[in-house]
Amino acid sequence: MQAARATAVAGPDQPAQEIALSAALSRALCYINRHTAQYGFSTRHTAKPRILSIVAVADTPSQYIPVMNCIFAAQHANVVLDALVIGSTDLAFLQQAAHITGGVYMRPEQSIGLLQYMLGAFSADTATRDLLSVSSKTQAVDYRASCFCHKNVIDSGWICSVCLSIFCKANMKLAECPTCGSVFKQKSAAVARAAGSGRGRTPAAAAGGGG
Repeated sequence: MQAARATAVAGPDQPAQEIALSAALSRALCYINRHTAQYGFSTRHTAKPRILSIVAVADTPSQYIPVMNCIFAAQHANVVLDALVIGSTDLAFLQQAAHITGGVYMRPEQSIGLLQYMLGAFSADTATRDLLSVSSKTQAVDYRASCFCHKNVIDSGWICSVCLSIFCKANMKLAECPTCGSVFKQKSAAVARAAGSGRGRTPAAAAGGGG
């Protein structure tokens, strides 16, 4: 199967590299969907596709939404997302991808012997993995999200109950959701209180208050 490559982009004023992880996952999912529809159900065995992401750079918070869309699309299509991280820190997006889709997430302490990791852990199919000690289910998964307003990873924030958009505390006084336009409860409650107080006042009380 073809591999979708995510190209690292870095300029003179941008020392930290960023990769188009969402674009690579989208391309791989489209390729799998096309070939699964063509060959997957015409054979005796049902196809069980997997995608392996080998990443050596940090997460890109601005790609949180498209990456999560790819993760949920892979889960719906029964596509396993594996991740091999080369670096000193874990990647939250790929941890979530492997955990949600039942894949394997690994971050070796040393980059020596990557071929052994790939042959021993990632080459095995999903059925064989249950017999091997390659499961990442016991690892703690970083489920922190990125806010939709500033694209920063946050520990706590506000969420729209209609479209599930996430906002950081800097936007806690928003009157409505910038994504779907739904009016937040705090504004609705304030409007209702103002309307109720206006209706509750009698003409005599209003006149007396004005005097």
